[in-house]
Amino acid sequence: MNRRGVHDPASVRTGCLALLLTALVVSPAGAADLIINLEEPVDGGTSSGVSNIRGWAVASDGIERIEVYFDGVFGFELPYGASREDVEAVYPDIVGSINSGFGSAMAYGLLGNGEHTVTVRAVSLTGDVAEDSARFEVVGFPYDFLSADESPNLEGASVSLAGDSVVINEVILQDGEDYAVTLGWLTASQGFEIRQVTPAVTNPAEQDILVSAFFGLDNELPGPLCNQAGRLLDGMPVNFKFP
Repeated sequence: MNRRGVHDPASVRTGCLALLLTALVVSPAGAADLIINLEEPVDGGTSSGVSNIRGWAVASDGIERIEVYFDGVFGFELPYGASREDVEAVYPDIVGSINSGFGSAMAYGLLGNGEHTVTVRAVSLTGDVAEDSARFEVVGFPYDFLSADESPNLEGASVSLAGDSVVINEVILQDGEDYAVTLGWLTASQGFEIRQVTPAVTNPAEQDILVSAFFGLDNELPGPLCNQAGRLLDGMPVNFKFP
């Protein structure tokens, strides 16, 4: 306002700018300062057996707890505070970022084979919430857990390569069932992990029966399908044999 009592537009603009800058500086840390990152399970990947669930979270106000949900249902709270120098290097201005890791062992077999969703939720000391999720597939033998006495028998097993995967054939369980186990490299865990477990058909007569049951005895198939290798019944290798 000038000496005549009239608002000066220039002074109004200057005052608004000052208020905006002050708000940016003194405003409390919000959700933008709360970050969580789930590293395992990998989105779109596979998990099996007893493996990890891990990642990191930072917040300017500090982290109160990390929760994990499986398929939308609360599971448990994850231990928080593991050393993460790599996170501190990216967020050096956030206090406590060096101790921002969370993680725990998880028996994925208890979820059951198939596709699942995991969500990790970080809650800050001021009540802000951030989440990260991954969709993944649990693969493994059709048992929740195999004891030491039930370990797979590899005496007659053979190994083959399939692209970037290693396939162990003729893996026998205590129930006498024969499986093929496919292994692949997982960057997140820096190790080979199970990608697929499929029951094997070792009896050629049984193969023919399965194919006949699938297509029907009276079905006419185009010539290119006859007497060729293929895949049937959820990835099971078979040979199509028709007259």
